[in-house]
Amino acid sequence: MGTMTITVVLGDDHALIREGLRRSLDRLSDVEVVGEAASAAELRAVVRRTAPNVVVLDIRLSDGNGLDLCRELHAQAAAPAVVILTMYGDMEDQAASAGAAGFVGKDAPARDVAEAIRAAASGRFTIRRRGGGRSTDLLTPREAEVLALLSQGLTVSQISQRLYISDSTTKTHVAKTYAKLGANNRAQALMTAVSLGLVAHPHEPGPPNG
Repeated sequence: MGTMTITVVLGDDHALIREGLRRSLDRLSDVEVVGEAASAAELRAVVRRTAPNVVVLDIRLSDGNGLDLCRELHAQAAAPAVVILTMYGDMEDQAASAGAAGFVGKDAPARDVAEAIRAAASGRFTIRRRGGGRSTDLLTPREAEVLALLSQGLTVSQISQRLYISDSTTKTHVAKTYAKLGANNRAQALMTAVSLGLVAHPHEPGPPNG
């Protein structure tokens, strides 16, 4: 059985950036650009017409905010995955909160954009920072702390006590960490974290309340 082709719509208010990105993606056998848009209004129409797997979207559009549009797309039935491609750094949390499946800096290599598109199409969250950096930029400092304690086998209550935060706050950090790692539970999160070099080999987990 052949590889599935990932259909992509590009949303950016700069024609040259769309053209350069299209040329890079046209070289890939598993990615097909099926539409482009310079504005939020145009992108809505293109997405309705083409029903892409992934939308690559700038934060700044000629008539709106890409994060607002990301939230709008994320709320739709059969929503496309959205990869935020932007020159603005340190907005990963906002992108994740808006429902984005990826965050890529505009000065990241083209291969990182392709990797983020493939990850988004398969339901995984990924971040590619400036220069292609990966490491703990995937997580906020607090999420990295929570992940480290999860890897030591601590329960939610024990993590809350260690960090002097409430159980509900800890659970929120755990949920966001799982989402960013594309995991449904602690074991999956730790396996992914180990593969990414975010934590060393984990200890056996404690009672399953986290």
